[in-house]
Amino acid sequence: MTIRPAPHASASEIDPQQLANGGASNERRLKLAARVVFLVLLGGSLALWTHLRMPRDLRIDVDLSSALPGQLAEVEVVIAQDGQAVVRKEMRYGPSGAPGALHLEVRARPGDFDVEITLVDRAHRAQRTRRRVRLREGETAVVRVEWQEISR
Repeated sequence: MTIRPAPHASASEIDPQQLANGGASNERRLKLAARVVFLVLLGGSLALWTHLRMPRDLRIDVDLSSALPGQLAEVEVVIAQDGQAVVRKEMRYGPSGAPGALHLEVRARPGDFDVEITLVDRAHRAQRTRRRVRLREGETAVVRVEWQEISR
């Protein structure tokens, strides 16, 4: 039979072993709380990092208004990020020629992109233009291409 001190016992009457066990319990709770806080912070950081790297729909407009109507027969657009081609579009047009603007959508993570545009006229003369643009979600980047008449 174990004799326990009454609930109203003074600190000098409480067994030191019981005090030691209560202190260890608090220590365990603090360690557990620290682990839980660490895991919550780690999980939140990973979720944020994943969201930032997730591909999005980014828009880019290529302005071809410097060319006369019916002048351009072909347009090729290559959009690359970090040296990797993300999109390659090759478009051929009939007698009416290329439109004044091309509207393209890229599914990639936001950042800096290299845009290479090759314009080909009816006489099969080509002109290549390279630009570096920053694409962001919700914004449309505009690349203006100046067509220069090439004489042969």
